[in-house]
Amino acid sequence: MFTNREKNTAIKKQAILKALLIRIKTEDFDKIKIRDICKDSSVSEASFYNYFSKKSDLFVYFVQLWTVETHWKLIYEKKVDGLNAISLLFEDVASFTVKHPEVMAEIISLQAKWKTKIDLPLLTNADKVIAFPDYDKVENIASKGLDSILIPHLEIAIKNGELPLNAPVEVITLTLKSIFFGIPIFLKETPVDKINDIYKEQLSLLWLAIKKQYSN
Repeated sequence: MFTNREKNTAIKKQAILKALLIRIKTEDFDKIKIRDICKDSSVSEASFYNYFSKKSDLFVYFVQLWTVETHWKLIYEKKVDGLNAISLLFEDVASFTVKHPEVMAEIISLQAKWKTKIDLPLLTNADKVIAFPDYDKVENIASKGLDSILIPHLEIAIKNGELPLNAPVEVITLTLKSIFFGIPIFLKETPVDKINDIYKEQLSLLWLAIKKQYSN
């Protein structure tokens, strides 16, 4: 399945990530030092730079792991697809945002700062299994970000007749990602526990608009 070296690498990467997620609850991301993360995780700074080129790469790694966990739940636990799967995806991120608003805020902030697309190596099987040891067949789940969840389920929704045959998948995917990351930006104006209701309303409006625009 994977080598001991890959296993140890995954363990260290996730220890580093855990240390960051603990610190970010009480400290500003920009003020957190890599040396402090390494100290907390018992990983050397040299090892840190073997796995990540910079501190913000940890959030890319976090999103990769979150994508795998969420998609696994949709496929193997909830066993849904199409628009139902997309709705549950947004419900999951709403729940996460309520519990960890500081993490979501940093992810959105960093995305706004990134001038080019950030690509880390895809997760290894060791990354997935070490993170989710009780998830059977977790190695089969893609870790390419939101697109790896949204696009397949939009295609299923079109095939099943939930959306019109000529509905533009790329445009809808971009719109969904705008909703996904855009709504949390307004958390200062909207009670955080209302985010799920807002997501549901936005998705409902989007599906109605797509059906109206592209139905023959």
